[in-house]
Amino acid sequence: APVHYPNDIEIGTRVKRIGNSSVTLQQGLFCLQGCFSTAETILVFANLETGKSTPLSDDVKEIFAKYN
Repeated sequence: APVHYPNDIEIGTRVKRIGNSSVTLQQGLFCLQGCFSTAETILVFANLETGKSTPLSDDVKEIFAKYN
């Protein structure tokens, strides 16, 4: 069902996967009628100088694991 303006919307986010150099997030958008949309996003950590992916540190993996 469509969601109309104005409306209160909540977004729930969880970590789906922690990879070597990336993290996959899943999101759900909710209103009173329930979940009306979902999204999946892949964040790739990169070296800003080379533009190439770089491994996640153990500290960063530990932070993301709290939301798994």
